[in-house]
Parts: sequence; structure tokens; C-alpha cells
Amino acid sequence: MNAFHYQAGELFCEDVPVAQLAEEYGTPLWVYSKSAFLGRLKEIQDAFAEVDPVICYSVKANGNLNILKTMNDAGSSFDVVSGGELFRVQQAGADTSRVVFAGVGKTDDEIRQALKADILMFDVESEAELDAIAAVAEELGCVGRVALRLNPDIDAKTHHKTTTGKRGTSSEWTSNAPRNWPTKSSKMTAWSLPEFICTSDLPFFLPTLMPRRLRKGQRSSSSCVIRATTPTG
Repeated sequence: MNAFHYQAGELFCEDVPVAQLAEEYGTPLWVYSKSAFLGRLKEIQDAFAEVDPVICYSVKANGNLNILKTMNDAGSSFDVVSGGELFRVQQAGADTSRVVFAGVGKTDDEIRQALKADILMFDVESEAELDAIAAVAEELGCVGRVALRLNPDIDAKTHHKTTTGKRGTSSEWTSNAPRNWPTKSSKMTAWSLPEFICTSDLPFFLPTLMPRRLRKGQRSSSSCVIRATTPTG
């Protein structure tokens, strides 16, 4: 059953009449279903269990601190696009070594904040951004882990205001760019890049697949970071 549903013409959130909540707390009122969040998360956890993924909830979808704490307690990590969002997930108790910092326009202060928090990786969309991360990492004497957002130049025929993956709509890098540009960087010691990264945009799913070096006893040579925007109902 959908967490938000009608019974005898009355809207319910789970087993609670929404009108009752409005009467008790007043309006306007935002109502969230814990079961909807956790149910969606469980579906993703089960579907990708074989590759032992880091599943990252997109904080920009809803940064409510109680929601973040709920998702963290259920095993989710987080995808952030600002220093403020990184601060919020820290307040929610997140393990920042499993956090992905995406988005364009990262400031030096935000990059510095993320490096000090030892995040899992930055999603990088341009060579200029990579240079900025390298410069701050060099200043701090550390290595910034990065993933490249590649543009496959594929038109999915979606709304022109929301489409990504087509040349000129998102990342400046096309799929053949990594063969050329890394050799041009003078600060490659300040960032690290897996041997293969493939990023793509899908409805409610933003998966990033990266190789993992095999250890004795491991059966799989791949690991997976899944960034998912969970609908609020």
C-alpha cells in the first residue's frame, strides 16, 4: 500500500488521517512518511546487495535533519552539493568517509571542508574544478579522491529544462575525454582517480560504478556507489 492513500475519501499518511494532523499542528504542514523513505531505501539495498554498495541519499531532495538521521540509522550515506549540506549530514551522525560531494561551483572553502572531513570522493564536472581540488589538497598536504561525471552525449528525449547526458547540458567531459586530459594536469599527485568510472543520470538513480582491488577471499572485483533521490511520497 502507498504510504499516502485514501480511505473512504479521506487522505491518510500511513495509518494517520492527514486532516487530523492539520488540526493538531496547523497549516501549512509538511507531512513525511517514515515507511516510504525506509521502504524505498530497502528496495535499493536489496536490489544491489550483491555489489555491496554505498547508497547515498541526495540531501538536496530534502535536508530535514530528522529525515537525515532516519536514513543514516537505516544504513544510507549521503550525496551533498554544498558545505551546508555536508554540515547537516555530520550533525545527523553520518560517516563522512562514505559521503559524495557532487554539484558544480564548489568553493575553495567547501573543498577544504570536505577534504578535512575525509569524504569518499568529489564528483568532478570540469578540468577547472579538478584543478581547484588539486590546489586545495596540495595546500592541505592530502589527496582528494575524485570521480568524473562523463557526458555520453545521449539524448534521452526528456524535458529540455531537465535533460542531462547530452552534449552541452551537464558535464563538459564527453566519454572519450579521460584518454586525453589527465596527462595535462601538473598536480596529479594531489588527487586520485580509479581506473574506470562511469556516471549517468537516471530517474531517482544516479549510479557511479568503480573498481575495487581484489583482496584475498573476495569474490567480486567491483564496488558501487548509488546516489538516489527518495520520493517523499
